[in-house]
Amino acid sequence: MPVVDEALRGRVIDGKYRLTRPLGEGGMGMVWVATHTALGREFAVKLLRPEFARDPQALIRFQQEAVAVGKVGSPHLVSLTDFGTTADGEPYIVMELLEGRTLEEAMRAEKPMAVPRIADIGCQILTALATVHERGIVHRDLKPANVFLMRLGDREDFVKLLDFGVAKVLGGDRISHFTRTGVLLGTPTYMSPEQVQGGRDVDHRCDLWAVGVILFRALTGRRPHEAASRGERLAAIATQDVPPLRRFRPDLGEDLEAVLGRALTREIGRRYVTALEFRAALEPFRGGAPSAYATSLAPPPPSPVRLRLAAAFAAPAPEARPTAPAVDRGATTIPAAVGRPTVPAVGSAAPAASPSAPPPGERPTVGPAQGAATRHDGAAAGAA
Repeated sequence: MPVVDEALRGRVIDGKYRLTRPLGEGGMGMVWVATHTALGREFAVKLLRPEFARDPQALIRFQQEAVAVGKVGSPHLVSLTDFGTTADGEPYIVMELLEGRTLEEAMRAEKPMAVPRIADIGCQILTALATVHERGIVHRDLKPANVFLMRLGDREDFVKLLDFGVAKVLGGDRISHFTRTGVLLGTPTYMSPEQVQGGRDVDHRCDLWAVGVILFRALTGRRPHEAASRGERLAAIATQDVPPLRRFRPDLGEDLEAVLGRALTREIGRRYVTALEFRAALEPFRGGAPSAYATSLAPPPPSPVRLRLAAAFAAPAPEARPTAPAVDRGATTIPAAVGRPTVPAVGSAAPAASPSAPPPGERPTVGPAQGAATRHDGAAAGAA
């Protein structure tokens, strides 16, 4: 695990954000709590690790996350409040500081989760995805560690999606090309069959598959494809059907089993077409949970941050070297299959599991920070 650079403590970023304490650190990025020097308000600031700050490919990846988050207006996404470049040419992203815990933590505390609770969480995830997909963005690394639960007023379990570091921007966006250069990035457990087979036509439906996996695991306490290694898990995802939900939870109804069965069908043409269609099927299982938090699909009014993002990315992007993309330390990277429907092998450089480490197939894409770096007081930053 990377060691936090304590030399950064007290550093003022761009004359405004004083770094006060680390939240977490991944393979390429660092997340710090920072206090605005004029306002006194705390934010989460994400920086690139020094060794990647001059890497064109790492810069593109970092820009990609800023674009993905900045172009979507939704209460279910962590808010991007500022971005820029330091006097030394180092990019940074400033986001709201969240208080709460990840869905991963909640799932480990409640096994299995109650149907109304996880159905409500699932509907909120799908509401967020509807907006994200409407803007032409595919997350591609949805997992419980990237779903943050917080209290909003008297509302428990309000969902925020985190970590758009490997998002795909559709519509020919030049930044999206960086994530199609021969390596699949993601977390094996939640990858769709078309992702693990290295298909170039991966679209928003891979996110809907991931939601199905999250629901299945929350309701059963197990993964749809159990395996001893990530390679075996990838092979199972590509070649084996997901077992019926009621095989592990016979107390649940056939109607809920049918909802998840359609979400986790290997044939992509038989799955839900949109997040809203999936949400409509899941909605009846929310019980008395309020549904007034649905995000409007109307385009949000342009904000200063979004206008600055648009201007920044109208300029020429750093030219990526014609080599394989930079690999995050500790990342799960899977060489894409080329011209054959076989399951690609997993790189052997991934760290070995430890008692506190995620099980095989659960290791994060962007290092230990995972997208929500939990503080000692339970706060997290929507970053990494």
